Amino acid sequence: MRVILYCIALFGSSLLAVAGDFDLQISAQKKTHQGEKSTAGPGGISKAKETCAFEITVNNNSSKDTPQLEARYIVFVLREQLGEKKGVDPTERVKGSKPIEPIKAHNKAVIQTDDIALKQSSLTGGWHYDAGGKINAKDATKGIWIKIFQGDTVVGEYALPSTIKDKENWDK
Repeated sequence: MRVILYCIALFGSSLLAVAGDFDLQISAQKKTHQGEKSTAGPGGISKAKETCAFEITVNNNSSKDTPQLEARYIVFVLREQLGEKKGVDPTERVKGSKPIEPIKAHNKAVIQTDDIALKQSSLTGGWHYDAGGKINAKDATKGIWIKIFQGDTVVGEYALPSTIKDKENWDK
């Protein structure tokens, strides 16, 4: 029994050492693409739409190549609605993943998240909601949380802003 436990401990720790044996530096930058606008007449709703994506850079600062990795991410998007009152948390979690081909030593890989549609709308002509709801609504990204996996093991993590990890839950 001791031999089996010793082997499990020995091989288990070596697998963790292999999985975490990379010096990865991760960063992300938001890229916005202009969309379309429509203007309504008096008493109508003015609308605009654009898309954005995050460009994720993974630098391999170690002296050996990485195996195939996977970037899993959550983009937190604030989805406001016209007429909505304060106190509602309209945060949408947009999840995705992208494969990362092996990265040579001291090189980098750049991937991009899927596009996310962002909408903006406002009441025109001096209209308002009697109950005091929002007359302007604009979607916005609150941040991105990225985890780099080798198999089922996390080998790197990054959040923009860094406080998003304190405010949100990965497994929600």
